[in-house]
Amino acid sequence: MIFAGYEADIERLLASNDGLRSRFAHRFVFETYSPEELVEIAQVLAAGRDDILDPGAAQTLLSTCEKLAAATVKNHRAIDFYGNGRFVRKVLEAAADLRDLRNDENPPEVFDEAALMTIREPDMAAALSKVVAQIESQAGEGIR
Repeated sequence: MIFAGYEADIERLLASNDGLRSRFAHRFVFETYSPEELVEIAQVLAAGRDDILDPGAAQTLLSTCEKLAAATVKNHRAIDFYGNGRFVRKVLEAAADLRDLRNDENPPEVFDEAALMTIREPDMAAALSKVVAQIESQAGEGIR
C-alpha cells in the first residue's frame, strides 16, 4: 500500500493504531522544492513542450513561488498546499493557453517560431492569477 500526504498528517494516521506503524516499514519524505527549483522545473517543462519562458515570465513565477514559500494555507506552507511541482505545471499549461489566445487575438508582426512559442510576463501573471484563484476557491481560503 502507498499513502501520500503531509508528513504531520501521515504521522497522526500512523499513531492512530498501535500496529499500523509497523506495517509500513518504508517511508519516503519528499522535500519541498525551492522557488528557484520550481522555476527550473517550469523551464524544463516548457522546453519539453517546445515553449519558451521569457525572463519576465520566469521572474514573475519566481516572485509568486517566493511568496507562496513564505506563506501558509490551512497550517501548511502555501507552496506545498498549492501542489509544489503540480502547481508549476498547471500554471505553465495555463500560461501557454493564454499565450496562444494572445497570438490568435493579436498576431505577432513577424511570424517566427520564437514569437509564437514565447510565454511572456503578462501570460504568466494572468495564468498565476487564474490558477491561484482556482486553488483558493477549492480550499475555501487564501494564503496568509
